[in-house]
Amino acid sequence: MPMFRPPQLSLRVLRDTRYVPAAAALAANAGEAFGFGEKEQSYLRLSVEDGLGYLCAVADADEPIEIEMRGDVHCMQLRFRCSLKESNLRVLNLTAKPPVENGEATRDLELFTVSRIADRVWLAWEPNGQVTLSVVIDRIYAEPTQPLAGNISPALDWRIEPASPESIQTAAAIAVAHCTEQQYPAFFRFPGQAADVIASGDWQAALAVTSGSEVAGVVLWTRNNSRMVELRGPLLFPQSQPPAMAAGLIEHVIRNVARTTAIGIVNRSTGLASAPAGFEVLGTLAACGAEASTVDTFSFRGLVEDAGTSVFCHPELERFLRHEYARLVLPRKLHLTARAERNVGGSSVLICDFRAGGREVLLRPVMFGPDACQNLLEHQRWLHERGVGFVLVELDLGVPWQTAMAPILLETGFSPRMVIPYGGRSDTVLFQYMGQFQHGGQG
Repeated sequence: MPMFRPPQLSLRVLRDTRYVPAAAALAANAGEAFGFGEKEQSYLRLSVEDGLGYLCAVADADEPIEIEMRGDVHCMQLRFRCSLKESNLRVLNLTAKPPVENGEATRDLELFTVSRIADRVWLAWEPNGQVTLSVVIDRIYAEPTQPLAGNISPALDWRIEPASPESIQTAAAIAVAHCTEQQYPAFFRFPGQAADVIASGDWQAALAVTSGSEVAGVVLWTRNNSRMVELRGPLLFPQSQPPAMAAGLIEHVIRNVARTTAIGIVNRSTGLASAPAGFEVLGTLAACGAEASTVDTFSFRGLVEDAGTSVFCHPELERFLRHEYARLVLPRKLHLTARAERNVGGSSVLICDFRAGGREVLLRPVMFGPDACQNLLEHQRWLHERGVGFVLVELDLGVPWQTAMAPILLETGFSPRMVIPYGGRSDTVLFQYMGQFQHGGQG
């Protein structure tokens, strides 16, 4: 399959609101050129209009604002890059209310609007001090996947083959019929989206196909970063298919990534208390609510010898990290730090990534502030009120200021569940909320 090359467009704009209409019109035309519908085009235009309008007020006047637009098959990506003279971005929190004072909209309403239009938002601080605000707008898919139950018998023989945009739609329909939402990726909910994601190359997939041309299994993988591969599956239809089928699917993935820059594979298995053969268990997550007996197991397989690295560590997390690194035989040098020396603004910011049909959320801190504890409690309350009981927080041990979140998490009912090697700039620690819902608190 030829590699898809997403069309891109970039511009540099002076910090002057007179350029906002021209940039917004260019965004609308870009959305049309990328092949997206009128609604998605309007979202892109409004994101550029409000995003640039906001940054013209808060960016450093001495440097231009860079805007990049990219049209993937299944989504449009928009990035703003600039230096900020102010760093209070609290409206990016999902719990933030529309910024209105005395009946009048404040300047922050533009950023608030951008964050609510987007399907996903991310904030990254560059080594040179610049900030990159990323906005993702998904293509709209109207037709949901129709479950394809069927009666698939345990296979005596099968072949492993790469999935095409067409065959992945069949796999998605079977997975929706046989598996829970936690087990398959979100893009399986729409056949068109599943096809587009595979066509884009963002995810790759392989199928186990029986001699009768039935899809009896699927495995999917993607690059989380330059060093780590995320593996989903294998999913077998039904689960009673021979273990050799699952092993064959995993072996197919390993052969495909072994000669790349990836140094390891992380797998999440829902409903299984053990790891695939050849993988080391990183840890487990305890399910909540009606599925309380379910266990999610994360496991890891290194592709090269781990040469070791350094990580930042809060003293209250030191014992846990030393135990995990010894258990996993990962050579790490711990730099103890308890201070948030960077990205300290007026307010903290947590970015939410919803999964499993909205029943699970992963929180990632992108800014630290004196209100960090209160902000976390407000997110807990907001999620609890909407029935989201599966709450995770990820800390990047390669970002020193994030260590200041560790004692706050421990105080508010979160427990460290595992270390994920090279999950971010360095290793990441995954926390799960294990306590009782809390109604208040002060940071």
